[in-house]
Amino acid sequence: AATRRRRPEVFVERGDQEKATVFAPDGFIGPLEAPSMRGSERPEHALHVGRGAAVLGGTFDLRAGGIYLGPGVTVEPGVHISGPVVIGEGTTLRHGAYVRGDVVVGNRAVLRGELKNAIVMDDAELAHPGYAGDSIIGYRGHFGCQALTAN
Repeated sequence: AATRRRRPEVFVERGDQEKATVFAPDGFIGPLEAPSMRGSERPEHALHVGRGAAVLGGTFDLRAGGIYLGPGVTVEPGVHISGPVVIGEGTTLRHGAYVRGDVVVGNRAVLRGELKNAIVMDDAELAHPGYAGDSIIGYRGHFGCQALTAN
């Protein structure tokens, strides 16, 4: 029997007149099976888009875990996010950002490079191509172009 693909679950909080939510993703890669349900009745592997977020493009891979985009997050075209990922309020993911697996980003960060298994504190800037894997980036940390850290 063929496996039938389900469309990923997406929850978009609607904005108000001053900060409307924009939701125009490039695409989804979703779970191949029905996601499990928790007490909240929301699927485990879902995309949650906070109020006032601007998803102007991007690909969202929900096969390994959910993705949470906080209020006011901006996702530019050409971004790829593979869950599980949590992105804090007011963060900007610039074109070319590649965020994959077990990443937590604080508020008001600016990201463009690759992040894997990382924690990024509030107001950090990884605004250029580079890599941060298995790492913690501190409050207001700043990475220059092609900077990298691992383990």
